[in-house]
Amino acid sequence: MRQHLFRIPGILMVMFLLAACVPGDANEPAVADSEPGGGAGTPAPTLPLPTADTGGQAVDPECNILWSRLRVGMSAYVTYGDRANRVRSEPSKGTGEIIAYIYPGTVVEVLEGPVCADNLVYWRVAHSSLPGGSGWTAEGNGVWKRWLNPSNCASDVTGIYRHHAAFTRPEVRGLRVYDQSGSDGVMIGSLDGDVPLQVIGGPYCTDNTADKLVYWQVAGETIPGGTGWVSEYGTEDGQFYRYLAHNPTFDPTAFPLPPSLASLTPAPATSSGFPLSELALLGRIAYIHEGGIWLVDADGSDARQLLGPVAGLGEPNWLAWSRDGAWLVSTVDMRMFVIATEDGQASEPRPGDAFFAMPAFSPDGSQIAYAQGGFGDIFVVGRDGSNTHKINSDATQACTHPVWSPYGRYVAYVCYDSSSHLYISDSTSGTAGVLSAMGQDLAWSPDGNWIAFNDYEEGLSILKSDGSSSRLLIPEPVDSFAWSPDSSTIAITDSDQVYLVTIADSQVRNLSGHVVTAPYNWVRGSVSWSPDGGYVVYAFQSYLFDEGYWRISPVFISQVESGARQQLVDQGTLPLWSPVRTSLIVQHPDCTSNWTRLEAGGVARLLGEPGDPPNRVRSGPSTADENLFQIYPGAVLDLIEGPVCSNGLVFWKIEVMIDGQIQTGWTAEGDGNEYWLEPYTP
Repeated sequence: MRQHLFRIPGILMVMFLLAACVPGDANEPAVADSEPGGGAGTPAPTLPLPTADTGGQAVDPECNILWSRLRVGMSAYVTYGDRANRVRSEPSKGTGEIIAYIYPGTVVEVLEGPVCADNLVYWRVAHSSLPGGSGWTAEGNGVWKRWLNPSNCASDVTGIYRHHAAFTRPEVRGLRVYDQSGSDGVMIGSLDGDVPLQVIGGPYCTDNTADKLVYWQVAGETIPGGTGWVSEYGTEDGQFYRYLAHNPTFDPTAFPLPPSLASLTPAPATSSGFPLSELALLGRIAYIHEGGIWLVDADGSDARQLLGPVAGLGEPNWLAWSRDGAWLVSTVDMRMFVIATEDGQASEPRPGDAFFAMPAFSPDGSQIAYAQGGFGDIFVVGRDGSNTHKINSDATQACTHPVWSPYGRYVAYVCYDSSSHLYISDSTSGTAGVLSAMGQDLAWSPDGNWIAFNDYEEGLSILKSDGSSSRLLIPEPVDSFAWSPDSSTIAITDSDQVYLVTIADSQVRNLSGHVVTAPYNWVRGSVSWSPDGGYVVYAFQSYLFDEGYWRISPVFISQVESGARQQLVDQGTLPLWSPVRTSLIVQHPDCTSNWTRLEAGGVARLLGEPGDPPNRVRSGPSTADENLFQIYPGAVLDLIEGPVCSNGLVFWKIEVMIDGQIQTGWTAEGDGNEYWLEPYTP
């Protein structure tokens, strides 16, 4: 029941410690109109330090030294996100002229800094493509956005990015292809010039004198086995040679799939549709559009704006439903908003505060777990803003991405120090333990048995919720993923396609085929399941450097069984299906002489203490009907039909979430004297 805007592939965003620079809504990276050339690999020069006009802020070695991961003399690379970094003549938006752009994957040498200005952390960096050889660029905003990371790669690496297209330069002859990166790899083939490739892994940078190279994993039709590792550049007879070039007009249909997905039979690019009317009782779908949050019924009807753009803030970048479908929680420029889905009324549980990230509702909807500052401490707060408390125990860790256990006692999250660790905490006491040594982008299975996560060393994995065992599902990290309601399958987006992987046998199936048909350089997607598990909803955004903006795809729904696809709305991002189906509310005449306290369309809770007898739930409103399952004290029920008086009892038709699935049946409010159900306000 969560989605996030996008993931930076292959990069572990690490260590946040709140320090001197107070973050704002400044977004220093931007996209240039065209990609600058990287030169012929000449080492970045060491130049005299320029006189910097910093608006009164001197170069300060203590400026955000706790947050920053860079130091003078290091190499750094632009992170593999969606935008280039502006390079300025001075470390200031006010006085610093934009002199160039450096693109994701570009490696620079850190010459001077840091300087805190404009709510950003600036460093002077050197690269052969920059006018004069150097300029000032932002490492990040001092809180959670980080656009430069330390690198062990040589300073002249440019132009090749993971998940992009490339080709061998025309003059290349006999470029060796290895089965693994580095000097220990076994040669499996060779490539000549003008061979189209898809970059699917890397970079792997070697530092030893004999083999100081940058390797990329590539896929191509002429490579034995379909994939291998090649060097981006090399030195022969004292001369520098570049072997690979970036292909700026990537056609996603023209290249092989990543190796773990290559054996699949692609779904048709377009599938026969189906009538959306068959989804009439499958609830609502939230999505982001035109700077606001929208709702649409699953059958495509009644699309309406729930929350308009927030004045002075950007676009929402996170959505999460409450399990009862009554609430959404979202973040807008790291401020947290709770929105009532019936009338769109929005409130801030922590008004006046900021720096909230990845909020998630507890199963009963009464509490919200969130990461303070994106990478900081993990807190739990009441939906009404009450009882805020921290649940991670180590104050020196930078933590993020909290997810609740299905029954609400525990919260799992990721913390970073020298590496990432997956933790679990008791949501009340804060007692914490380590589940795994690696993990990011978490999702707890609805049945409570598994936690899915991206391991950026291995790929998409699942871990037993008690930490006892783990299993690799896809041998590479994926863009986004979501559990099916019955916990049997995970839907994933990778590149511009949707896949389904079954947990029992790790079988992977291409559901959507290519969704984005136009060329792109970057693409990101999100996916969510219908409450009955019969459909998935998804959408993609794609970016082309030459255009300089994100294209928004339609929101699509696919039938899981047939793969048939239907467009839901023309444009939208982060589509998220409500976990609650739409029910036909039927209020019967009162057969109880005003004894009942309930009404159809309301919510009830089963009375009692732990250990008290459960209520039977039957297929019909009679003790003669089949006993389907039982509900236990404290269970929260949606009332969809009743009352019906039968066999001396007062029956109501209910919906209840059990093990991540919505179950329906008839249960008794009481016997006309004793109440077993009570009205409940979530």
